[in-house]
Amino acid sequence: MEPRRLNDLISDVLKDVEKRKGIGEEEIFRFLKVCVGNIIKKEITPVRVDRKTIILSVSSPAWMNELSFLKGKIVKCVNKKAGKEIIKDIRFFLQRR
Repeated sequence: MEPRRLNDLISDVLKDVEKRKGIGEEEIFRFLKVCVGNIIKKEITPVRVDRKTIILSVSSPAWMNELSFLKGKIVKCVNKKAGKEIIKDIRFFLQRR
């Protein structure tokens, strides 16, 4: 084994730690907002991620219905942004007013 520079070794260790750590909820929500676009993101509020399911609060029954049709595309987009399968489903509930 050839000697390595300390900076290279530290960089490799940090990359390995990041891979193991996984993707956090905030990053998943950022991916989600990119995937749904400006119009829809005004109608939803991400609540949490639970067992590979994004829980969203939705502004109206009409938007809940519309999003249910887009669910597969959104899941696919979020996973593509993450570079791996991190989400399997999205669940919606109505925002309380």
